[in-house]
Amino acid sequence: MKKFIKKLLGMEMFRFLIAGGINTLVGGIIIPYIFKQIIANPTFTFLSISIDIPLTLGYLIWFSFAYIIQAKFVFKSDLVFKRYLIYPFSQIPNYALNQLFLYIFETALQLPSFIALVLAAICPIPIMFVIVRLIVKTKKKKQ
Repeated sequence: MKKFIKKLLGMEMFRFLIAGGINTLVGGIIIPYIFKQIIANPTFTFLSISIDIPLTLGYLIWFSFAYIIQAKFVFKSDLVFKRYLIYPFSQIPNYALNQLFLYIFETALQLPSFIALVLAAICPIPIMFVIVRLIVKTKKKKQ
């Protein structure tokens, strides 16, 4: 069993799922849920686009922590300031998909807010693995 767990932890995709779970739980579910309880009107409409403010705040607060988790734990890479600055852009597709799914699950399907947040956070995972890996992972130097 120890070998199996060690092998799983050696796989980037598995570590990505663990880190993504942590990032999703904290930055995509817990922080937005807390803010939804605090903010009376959690939705802002700009150019006919509905933006969920608590979800946005969760993303903004959690970016730095997410980069560190992805770089050090998932991809075993060095922390590189340039990549840190680029990392938030990796989340644009994730953010857009989260907003879309949140709208579908919460508004169109009228699911409870917490369930809608959970489902909206899970749906973009496969695409995000590829995008984040391209941005965060540093190339190993040949010796």
